Amino acid sequence: MKRWFARVLEALKENRPSERRRAPRKPVNGLDANYFAGGGERAYRVSDVSLSGAFIESPAQWGLGTLMTIVFQADPPEDGAPVVTIAVQASVTRTTSEGFGIQFIFPNKAQRLNFHRFLRQHGALVPENPKSQNRTQTVPIL
Repeated sequence: MKRWFARVLEALKENRPSERRRAPRKPVNGLDANYFAGGGERAYRVSDVSLSGAFIESPAQWGLGTLMTIVFQADPPEDGAPVVTIAVQASVTRTTSEGFGIQFIFPNKAQRLNFHRFLRQHGALVPENPKSQNRTQTVPIL
């Protein structure tokens, strides 16, 4: 117990937040998130994404644990093809003045794999085989 407390104090002194992500976070361009906030739906920039969550740049101050449906949309393709979207359930895990972090909640394996496929097809750098990641269906991102 004494050693654990000493490590916590040392981390606080160095202002080092503990790393709780279970999947590597990647910066991403061209990915927007839409969610309903009572005043209409609007697209917000996704600054980074992982197989387990994302950070959305938004002025909204959501409470930790807030459950929401996020609709992700990639930038429209240059060839005029239709815009592809995918809806994902999520929980707010972190808030800052720049936005909020979410963890994805996948009710089944098929939805998790569909979302991973969407990320790969639209330029988010994720592993080809999502099975190589943690097999739990809901994991934190912070």
